[in-house]
Amino acid sequence: MTGFCQRFNSPVAPDPHYSGPAGFEEVLGLAEDACEGLLLYVRKQLPWQAQTGAPAAAPRWPG
Repeated sequence: MTGFCQRFNSPVAPDPHYSGPAGFEEVLGLAEDACEGLLLYVRKQLPWQAQTGAPAAAPRWPG
């Protein structure tokens, strides 16, 4: 998941149990950064994506 990070350069998320509260903050920052990067990646893959990065018209899911 850290491969999607935009701000941090970490090959893995460290185990926060060995670093105390600061370790949990570090892993949370990595996770948030990776999720933002993953969302950007997915948005770029969608065929209905506009050039600006905003969806022109989101497809509706069946059901």
